Formats: sequence, C-alpha cells, structure tokens
Amino acid sequence: MTCCTRWLRVLVVACCASVLFTACDTNRGLEITAEVDEPHFRRGMQMVRSGQNQVALEAFLKVIDKRGGDAPESHLEAGQIYLNHIKDPIAAIYHFRKYLELRPNSPQAEQVRQLIETSIREFARMLPAGPFEAPIDKIELLEKMEALKAENAALLAELARLGYKAPPGALVNTGQSPSAPARSAVDYDRAANIPMGEPVPVETAPARRTQPARVLPEPQPPTRPMRTYVVQPKDTLYSISAKVYGTNTRWREIYEANRAQIGDPNRGLKIGMVLKIP
Repeated sequence: MTCCTRWLRVLVVACCASVLFTACDTNRGLEITAEVDEPHFRRGMQMVRSGQNQVALEAFLKVIDKRGGDAPESHLEAGQIYLNHIKDPIAAIYHFRKYLELRPNSPQAEQVRQLIETSIREFARMLPAGPFEAPIDKIELLEKMEALKAENAALLAELARLGYKAPPGALVNTGQSPSAPARSAVDYDRAANIPMGEPVPVETAPARRTQPARVLPEPQPPTRPMRTYVVQPKDTLYSISAKVYGTNTRWREIYEANRAQIGDPNRGLKIGMVLKIP
C-alpha cells in the first residue's frame, strides 16, 4: 500500500510539472507573436493618428527589422503609408505581398489583394505614356509632329524661292520617310524656277563622283544651372519634389542626383542637408 502511495505521489508531481512547463511555453509563444505590443508598433499607430506618417513609417520598419520580417501588421501599415502618403506604389506592393505571405487566410487578405491591384494601377499611371493614359494624348502629339513637318517644308520652299544657297552636298530635312532619297538645297532652287504643274527634273551625279552626304549637326539645348535646396524639418523626397517641380512624381530625379549623399531614400534626409536639384 505504501509503495502504491509513493508512485501515486510521483505521478501527481510529474503532471503538475508538465502543466507548469506548458504554461511557460505558452507565455513565451504569446510574447513572440504579440507584435501589436511592440513599443515601436504602438508608437507607429500613434503617429498615424496624429498625421506624422514619415515617423510612423520609421517605427513600423523598426518592428519589421527587429522581428526578422515576421511582422504582418507592420507590413500592412507600412504598405498603406507608402501607397497613400509617400506615393511609392512599388514599396507598397512589396509590403502588401509580405503581409499575404505571413497571413494568407486572414480576414483582411482580400482587402490587401485589392490594395495590391490599386498600387499596380497607380504605378502604371505614373509611367510616361502608360497603358492607363488616354490615347488622345498620343493623337495630339502626332498631329503636332505632322504640323511641324508641314511648316518646315513650307519654310524650306520659301527659302529656295528667295534664292537661299545651302553649302554643296548639305541635306535638307523635308519630313520624308527614312526610305525616301534626300534632296539637296540645289534641287529646291531649281524647283522654285519651274512653273506650277510641270515635273521637277532631278539630276543624279555619276556613281563614280558621289561623295558621302554631310548631315548638319543638331542644335544642342542650352544647359541650365544646377539649383540647390536645403532640407527643412519634416521634408521628404516627395514633398521636396512637389515644392520644386510642382509634382511629387519626380522625386527619383532628386534622389539620383544626390544618391551618394542621401543613401537610404527612406532615412537618409537630414535637416540642413544641401541637395542638388536637376
């Protein structure tokens, strides 16, 4: 009887120890997965509510870095800031996809997929002549090009009528297709003396006397002096682009011109930093 009692006591103690260890492991698991209890996450949510989106983004990125990327809620918040406030749809897509990798079956998964589609459309809209722009812009551009060609041809004809002599062998741009033979200014001088309705004779030089055609160099646009901008408190690349260009979509030009000085585009700006504005 005494032996049975001892074995019973040992069994009870073992069960109690197992329960205690299980509870400890559960608490440790809760500590690991409690992302919303991270101090930086709470600070980020507070900054979002107060409208300080750049500070909030830095806080969420710290949570992601600290947890080795296993921070779905921080990914989601960072993606929304990139999409709605910083206007960087590529970064937004990255964080939204990381959220879906970590929480593919969450109640918000479908909403996040819609945010990815919105980010893709926003990125396409920012591209020059993107697929989401109205085709009328391209039509207007082509019409302007045709009008310039006609104006150029009329100007050349007027110069020929006034007796303008181009250097021998110089080619004149008539707006013809690349496959059409080039005509020299001498041809236009002869055409000016022929009555309307009569064919214009075109003389060709013997093949053995032909010389390589010389093309007039294209005029170079004047160079503009480089401007500078001093970084102010709460400035971002997007806000600086909006100030100097009137739009925040040209922030990459500022970043590329100052890449060595800025480094990380999300954290590299310092108050008082002098940036080159291309």
